[in-house]
Amino acid sequence: MVWDTRVTWWENGTWVFSREITPTYRGFSSFFGFYGRCNDYFSHRTQDGDLGMITPPMIGRDLQMNEGTNLRAAHSEFGQYSTRLYMKRATEIIDSHNFTSKPLFLYFSLPNVHTANSLDPVQAPESTETLFKHIWHPLRRKYVANAFEMDVAVRQVMQSLRKRGVLDNTVVIFSSDNGGAANGWDGSWGSNFPLRGVKALYFEGGVRVPAFVWGNLFKPRSGQVSKDLMFITDWLPTLYEAAGGNVEDLGNINGYSMLEVLTGKTKTSPRTETLLNIDPVRGTKAIRVGKHKYILNPLNLHDPDYDYWFKAPGNLPYTTEAMLPNTTPSQIWCGDIPTNISLKCHSELTGLFECIYDIENDPCEYYNLVDYPEYQEVKVKLLERVAYWETQQVEPLIPPSDFWANPKYHNWVWEPWRESAQIPPNPSELLSN
Repeated sequence: MVWDTRVTWWENGTWVFSREITPTYRGFSSFFGFYGRCNDYFSHRTQDGDLGMITPPMIGRDLQMNEGTNLRAAHSEFGQYSTRLYMKRATEIIDSHNFTSKPLFLYFSLPNVHTANSLDPVQAPESTETLFKHIWHPLRRKYVANAFEMDVAVRQVMQSLRKRGVLDNTVVIFSSDNGGAANGWDGSWGSNFPLRGVKALYFEGGVRVPAFVWGNLFKPRSGQVSKDLMFITDWLPTLYEAAGGNVEDLGNINGYSMLEVLTGKTKTSPRTETLLNIDPVRGTKAIRVGKHKYILNPLNLHDPDYDYWFKAPGNLPYTTEAMLPNTTPSQIWCGDIPTNISLKCHSELTGLFECIYDIENDPCEYYNLVDYPEYQEVKVKLLERVAYWETQQVEPLIPPSDFWANPKYHNWVWEPWRESAQIPPNPSELLSN
């Protein structure tokens, strides 16, 4: 089966140093978006180094319009809100596609609600922000407006599919890539409450994300909330099987097809554990096996103030958004934050910053079970699984910054700057060549 594969926005970090790493060299027919990490929604400039990684920071235009091997930067869209540009491009692809000759895979990855840059982190059109003038906190107001723009874009894409008459034969997947940046993290004001923590931490607020699947394929489970364990690597085999492929053709991969679970053909998920991370640089480890999660050094190199539960700012100064527990099946509510126990991720027995949580019964991660006698056997099993994955891990390669990437050498545009996709074996070559 031949597919037409399109992508709008592609966050691959600013190490897109070779054409071979760009989307149209990795299977997509076309690409419209940016290569970098944080992109201004209006000027479409990407700045690298605003977190002190590179001094002085590199900055340049980063809005790409690629067709096949033709890579070019788009320049005429300056000042236009990027989400609306991606929405327009997505609807153009749908409107012009010949669905009778080949199916369409559209990777519609919006930047919302990612921060734009350190100077103006949360961005939305003023007309949209005005719709939420009742929210007193200026960045929370912009954040909500930014999320609203995402909703509008998704609605428009759905309407375009309906207009073409293909919606009944379409699989729609909506998912975030990580938990929200809350309480000023990265200058943003999302909320993961009542889940603990923020983006970049391994508490549930950082790793559990909103997601849903939609389409006739999933009608047997329409309206149901799945509590099955699923990881991002499971999407590849799931989508491959949904499109008619044989998952065995994918070889030895880490993902599982969840198609039978999502369509109601089976009630048991093939996934029983998820390795959240092993970071040998920071000394952080996190894994979930069954209902139990183990974390070591969750705050290493992170502000300890973000190891908490953050409600979003409310409509009036010094208030928070009202919570309406148990109003939808997908909601999580664990009651008020306990005040009579230690909430720290720390073991008095080992002296380590480690914790174990029962995620099924305590999804808000109030109760650290690491020192409980009845959970020592659980801890042993969790550490055995961490040890196994450490044997499978390859040593991370962290080369120095390649200053030839600087847009000032490329007419102030971010673009691939090396012929080969191979990182030089001697990192010093990055600076000498």
